[in-house]
Amino acid sequence: MMTESSQKKPGFFTKDNSEKDTLKKGSGLLDKSYKPDPQPKTLYRPEPTIETNNSSRSTQGFGNKSERKSLVLPAEQYYQFMALLDQSAFSYTYELLGDQMQPQIDKMSQVERQMFDMKVAQLREKDEKKKRTRKKL
Repeated sequence: MMTESSQKKPGFFTKDNSEKDTLKKGSGLLDKSYKPDPQPKTLYRPEPTIETNNSSRSTQGFGNKSERKSLVLPAEQYYQFMALLDQSAFSYTYELLGDQMQPQIDKMSQVERQMFDMKVAQLREKDEKKKRTRKKL
């Protein structure tokens, strides 16, 4: 006759209660029994992006990674910029950069300002065109 131990079904998920009792915490044995996936306590809900009007800058769109751009700086300028950021009241690099750009923009003549605005619009349109072509693919 077959004993009780030889009648056990083989497999990873078919442990009976007597085996589970022997696998206690601290026994040095791993509990390989099936456990369902844990449910999250709270679901992830991203906070909406907040518009701030700080010297004509806004953080609108920074919640979307595709709205970000990057600049490559030489190492020494990067260190100086980060030191300025550390000493400033700003928390993010784009805030400090915008704060440093604004006086330069403000002291432009009207003709220079029009050329600047045209160049910004041109760059923005070029970027939008790239986005549209990516969406078509």
